[in-house]
Amino acid sequence: MAGCGSSSSAGTPSAATAATSAATTPAEATAGYTDAEACAWLKQNLGDLPDTEIGAMTQLTLGLSTFFEEHGGLEHADGYVLDEALTRGCPDVLAQALKKAGIKTFGNL
Repeated sequence: MAGCGSSSSAGTPSAATAATSAATTPAEATAGYTDAEACAWLKQNLGDLPDTEIGAMTQLTLGLSTFFEEHGGLEHADGYVLDEALTRGCPDVLAQALKKAGIKTFGNL
């Protein structure tokens, strides 16, 4: 019962947990994923996108559905928030993906 003046550390977050929480931006906390997680996902999937715009859009839509489910659920499925995360974390990869899909924003998917 750390809240009752006990010297127990059971209720105290570890240094690693505190560091992770401090490193998460408010936007990342709202999104349910970090900029780095979004960039890692896009980098991993960029090479697998088909060469047609409709194929790339379809593949991105399906992949993002899974990504959002794995990162807090579909209530976090906001393409504009994803654009912001990718713009902060890996703007060059974002530009490549948008160009390949023929879209200006993930908010259009």
